Amino acid sequence: MGRTIRKRKPDGIADPPSRRSRDIEVHRMDIWFVELGKHPGTSVQEGTRPVLVISGDSNNQYSRVVTVLPMTSKLKKEWMETHIPLSEEEMEKAEDYGYFDPSMVLAEQVTTVDKRQFRSYVGRVINEGKVKELEEAAMVQLGMKKEEISNEDHHV
Repeated sequence: MGRTIRKRKPDGIADPPSRRSRDIEVHRMDIWFVELGKHPGTSVQEGTRPVLVISGDSNNQYSRVVTVLPMTSKLKKEWMETHIPLSEEEMEKAEDYGYFDPSMVLAEQVTTVDKRQFRSYVGRVINEGKVKELEEAAMVQLGMKKEEISNEDHHV
């Protein structure tokens, strides 16, 4: 078969400006609004939503990819070990951020995003008890901690 011939960009046309990943400083336990893409017909969080950064700071400093837990303002299924409620009192908000709606961190939807998908900083979780609870929920999802609630106890 033939080879693919790449067309050259005409002279004088510049590449569009883009945010380079090192322009964004992301830290573990930060909350950001991030563009998560589309997932029609699923329960997967989509669109521009708040997320909790759970990847370690050494990764966050050098990698373009960050591990996050999506959040929702729908406070439901609180019995699930992977659904962790988060209130405004458990975080330190960005100076320019207004009211923070009570939200549910969805640890079962752990995902990775490129730093170019980050839109605006909301704040960071500062309550140590809540940090521990969030870490445990992520560990349950990843099979690194035995679940305490069996499927027989609750029907999904």
